[in-house]
Amino acid sequence: MTSMATTSTYDQLMNYSSKGDTSVMAHPGRVNSSTEGALNTTMENAFADGENRYLFYKDFQLILLWVLLALILLGNSTVLLALYVIRHKKSRLNFFVAHLALADLLVGVINAGFEILYRYMGEFQAGTVFCKIIRYLQAFVINASSFQLVALSLDRFFAIVFPMDFSGSGKRANLMAATAWIAPFFVSIPSAIVFEAKNDTRGQTHCFPTVLQPESWQYKVYSLYVVSAFFYIPLIAISTCYIFMVVSIWRRSKYMMGRMPDKAKGRASKIACKEKEPMKHRASSRGLIPKAKIKTLKMTVCIIVAFILCWCPFSIFFTLDAFGVIFIDEKNLNTAFRAVAFIQNLPYLSSAINPFIYGLFSTKICQELRRFRVINWMATKLRCCKSWRQTRYGRSTTLRTDTNLTDMSEGASGAHRGHSRPMYVYTPARTSNSDNSREMPNSAM
Repeated sequence: MTSMATTSTYDQLMNYSSKGDTSVMAHPGRVNSSTEGALNTTMENAFADGENRYLFYKDFQLILLWVLLALILLGNSTVLLALYVIRHKKSRLNFFVAHLALADLLVGVINAGFEILYRYMGEFQAGTVFCKIIRYLQAFVINASSFQLVALSLDRFFAIVFPMDFSGSGKRANLMAATAWIAPFFVSIPSAIVFEAKNDTRGQTHCFPTVLQPESWQYKVYSLYVVSAFFYIPLIAISTCYIFMVVSIWRRSKYMMGRMPDKAKGRASKIACKEKEPMKHRASSRGLIPKAKIKTLKMTVCIIVAFILCWCPFSIFFTLDAFGVIFIDEKNLNTAFRAVAFIQNLPYLSSAINPFIYGLFSTKICQELRRFRVINWMATKLRCCKSWRQTRYGRSTTLRTDTNLTDMSEGASGAHRGHSRPMYVYTPARTSNSDNSREMPNSAM
């Protein structure tokens, strides 16, 4: 998928590398017999320099791809394993996280895995049919990953903006997840049409969108369509969802503050000032939205931010490259090689970093994984996991009474507000070090 974004830039780099410093060949009349030997030496050095640049480009790409592939496979496989272990605990957030982890896992296998094989071979030798199939699958999994993020954002939108509308929420979740898988089947069809296996100027066969001329308006339209499908349109949809969520939270906070008596407002403001905590934050975490839902909202925001940071440079580069805005200076070829290699593989970082975001915000996933002896042993060796060290895989049950929390289930959010009631929660076993003793946040997401 990413290879078609840098086709013309790649050609520029390869052409410049193969040319080297042989610009004197443009004026052969200026060369006399006394300089013929020196010219031959210069040409040999120039082609050797171009080959070295290409090999550096190839090796640098392979290092990045291998690291990203390992992170994607290990991280997302671990997340799917953890979600399978806790499959009996129904949660819409876990449902969408599982679909997103599966899509990211496919991105690693189909996209990063094929690009590694492609670079080891040096050219594409499987023919046009397989070229069309692999490019279609690459476009499909990239679009599926982006669309699953949109589905996750929509689910958070309904949970925050319409917290009491939980009738049919399960069917809605299934419909959104299914749509996020079905839509890429149709959106990715153009990739199967434009890609073919053909020889380049060096006589090597590559799988490029050769049906479209690089400078034609059709190529520009196709490029804009592709980048809009996997980034621009999902970004607009995701941003719209979170804008509505922020507005909804702000309106509820303003409404609750308006209903409070003046004396209560004054006391609450003094308490908030003493604790150096804004009043709106206290209202959001206690009365407006359950703490568990606030935590899941923070997690999804981090996932979206990672998506934007990883895809935005590539998408902008893709768009500018398609419209011929990017020009490579022959004096800065090495820098251009590094920049293209980094930007070309930056989108894979989004699929690699998502599992770490899940583990950072979802302590239950981490705790369930600690039930496996191998993972538990590995976790005890990591400094960041020592604070969560547990004796019997970390399960102890405590009983406490909470007077302010709402029902933690997604379906009954805010249904029994303000009633004192016992609540069972799972907390990690306390260690001898009091600084490392923590209470696990409420588990329902």
